[in-house]
Amino acid sequence: ITVLRLTAEDTDKRIAGCAVSNPVSDLKAFMDSRSEITILFETYIGKSYEEAPEEYEMRSAVHFYEKLDSPILIQHYIDGVDINSMFPIEQSTSLYELLKDTNKRCYYYNIDVSKQRFMMEEYQNLIRFINQND
Repeated sequence: ITVLRLTAEDTDKRIAGCAVSNPVSDLKAFMDSRSEITILFETYIGKSYEEAPEEYEMRSAVHFYEKLDSPILIQHYIDGVDINSMFPIEQSTSLYELLKDTNKRCYYYNIDVSKQRFMMEEYQNLIRFINQND
């Protein structure tokens, strides 16, 4: 949540790019999919979504994606039900769908953690991202 916001607000362009794994791009939708996490965010933000929707939207990249013009790497871990229920793939895909038309340096990969060498795949994606945007 924070790294995407920092990247969007970097008007001096000190951040050369941003890599995120299993991002929470829409905080309201994330809380709706995992109701047990709502209390955590209400405590952190200090108000419920109903009391302060703008506070939740400023932490949701789907509401400020047009400001994300630096290179972005999105990687989402998949393995079936377990990881996808913790971090819904829709969070990653919806952000990519918004960014792909406005940010030509946005890259998206699903990484199957059931494969033995999944960490190598993640590392290779990251190195390729850095080399392409150096």
